[in-house]
Amino acid sequence: MIDFSKLTTTKDEYNKIAEIMQRAAELLPNYDRLTMVMDLELVHNRIGLDLDAMLKCDNSDLIHDIQGIGFNINRRTGDLGNCFLPRFAKQK
Repeated sequence: MIDFSKLTTTKDEYNKIAEIMQRAAELLPNYDRLTMVMDLELVHNRIGLDLDAMLKCDNSDLIHDIQGIGFNINRRTGDLGNCFLPRFAKQK
């Protein structure tokens, strides 16, 4: 189970996640925005994401990470399954 008290997202990081979500929502209009933000925040806290690089990346890399996270995250534990690792993961 996820321990939400251990989420340490700063205001700056959360603002970047919101910007990433806005950009991704234009590319994936049917994707739930709230789910996207929660997934990104959880993965960022769990393994670390290079949020600055995600803001500047090309569309295909952004879609890869957003959909890959969405398809492979276990929302009960916060783990990524199926050996998926986002392109913008800090821990490689």
